[in-house]
Amino acid sequence: MITEEMKKEILKLDAITSLEETMFTGEIAKLNGLGHITKDWEVFSLLGRIYKYGKIQGIRQERAKKKNKKALANSKLAKATIQSIYIIQ
Repeated sequence: MITEEMKKEILKLDAITSLEETMFTGEIAKLNGLGHITKDWEVFSLLGRIYKYGKIQGIRQERAKKKNKKALANSKLAKATIQSIYIIQ
């Protein structure tokens, strides 16, 4: 389901989607037998925005994974430190 926030973000992507990204999506369309749609710039541009949105979402997911791994490592370190303090006392 696409939320209103997602819709707004996708519309903003038009300004930052590069020509290379748009051309890349057009090539994918051609490989899938949809070359005729690449003649319509609006559809072509839409494909570029969808590609860019997916790319950004992937980056966000990777950052979240790294953040969670770091938080987990920090909590394990804190737990080990607390256990060490109790052992020393």
